Amino acid sequence: MLLPVLRMQGDIGEKVDRGLKYIQVPIISQMVKAVSRVTARHVEFEGLALTVGAALLRVTGNAPAADGAVCMIVCATDIADRFKQKPIEVLGIGASCLESMVPHLEKKATAEAARQVYEMTGVAPEEIDLLMVNDFILSSQLLAAEEVGYLPRGEGWKYVMEGRTAFDGDRPINTNGGRTSYGHAFGASGAADVYEAVKQMRGQAGDHQVKKLPRTAMLRGFGGGQNVRVSILRTVD
Repeated sequence: MLLPVLRMQGDIGEKVDRGLKYIQVPIISQMVKAVSRVTARHVEFEGLALTVGAALLRVTGNAPAADGAVCMIVCATDIADRFKQKPIEVLGIGASCLESMVPHLEKKATAEAARQVYEMTGVAPEEIDLLMVNDFILSSQLLAAEEVGYLPRGEGWKYVMEGRTAFDGDRPINTNGGRTSYGHAFGASGAADVYEAVKQMRGQAGDHQVKKLPRTAMLRGFGGGQNVRVSILRTVD
């Protein structure tokens, strides 16, 4: 999956290795800012990102299992102003489920779910200010970002290398560190991404608040082996 995503020429091995490092370092840093973990505060980010488990894979490149629970309050948009917090509306959700043996399932299902939600909402890819991605595997965030049009196809790796996908960049992805750093609590993980997106959209993310207050966020969920959901959230004016 990684080689087609990064689309690098020349010394593929070295460049893919560098790409993995530049994906991993920011998201570990973002995770530390997003959650208070004593052990995480002692991590030397670059050294950890370079810890190789096998060829072109990182020890930190797979989502670690974690305990977790999430609770959300959802209501009709027309009564949301009764609550104290700034309302965030779910504009639409796209869904795709493919047979698990379909080649390149994640790419195809992500593209289809994104197509549906763009068509449903009338939102264009360039309107997305923040992207949250279910990244069981480190490179998944880059794959999804290109498939939904958040990053230019074939150019996403450049954004990563330039630091533009970090929380303080202009195309932030997984500002809580994503599954590979934040941890994967299975059923609770998708809702945890909603929580993170809403905190960012309300300007309440603290040390890892993105530079430009997001008005529109996209979330790509991927679970059950073949099910993909793509949602768009927008701040209610």
